[in-house]
Amino acid sequence: MLRSLVELREHGVVASRWAALTAPITERERARVEAIREVLVDRPLTLLNEATIWSRAIYPMLMLAENDRVQAFAQVPLDARFARFELSGLIDGAIASSLSGGAESPFLVVVEAKRGLEATNPQWQLYGELLAAMMANGATVRGDGSAVMHGCYTVSDTWTFVRGEGRSLDGDRPILTIESSREYSERGEAEQIAGLLKGIVNAARTSAEAIAPPTFG
Repeated sequence: MLRSLVELREHGVVASRWAALTAPITERERARVEAIREVLVDRPLTLLNEATIWSRAIYPMLMLAENDRVQAFAQVPLDARFARFELSGLIDGAIASSLSGGAESPFLVVVEAKRGLEATNPQWQLYGELLAAMMANGATVRGDGSAVMHGCYTVSDTWTFVRGEGRSLDGDRPILTIESSREYSERGEAEQIAGLLKGIVNAARTSAEAIAPPTFG
């Protein structure tokens, strides 16, 4: 359905994009990352349900990107109206600015993939969330009329990051260009994941620092 509403341009894995975006982590952050990783190493993650993995593996990593104006959130409502369709639902997770206690400008949206009989391709849900977050988040709109939003989807403790660039968002057929990262396993590459989360937040705040954030959700 999304393909019928949006012009989708997928560029696959673009390794240089993510290498340039990764931020260094501090010794204190490294210690927190190692504590999270140690909890996962000997766990049978394939047997754990999504809620358990979210609480032990995903949300603690998102919290590493928090600071005095940025917070990790779970179950964030999002509604966005386009010219020919509307996107509405709950985002599994988000990193967003939080000046008043609630989620405001989103910097990253997160999809936790379902497993078993409920399993579906998490990419399409993430693409829809990227579009909706772009429309809701005026702080990401650039001078050329495009908008950029980052997201990721997780399968167990494996993370895949996505950069979405939207154009003609107010037109009849928005354009969404997608660049993906390779897969990162949290048990072996938790520091790289933490660096990417920090880098995404830093880049988003830099581009939006002069614009007052709209309410998100």
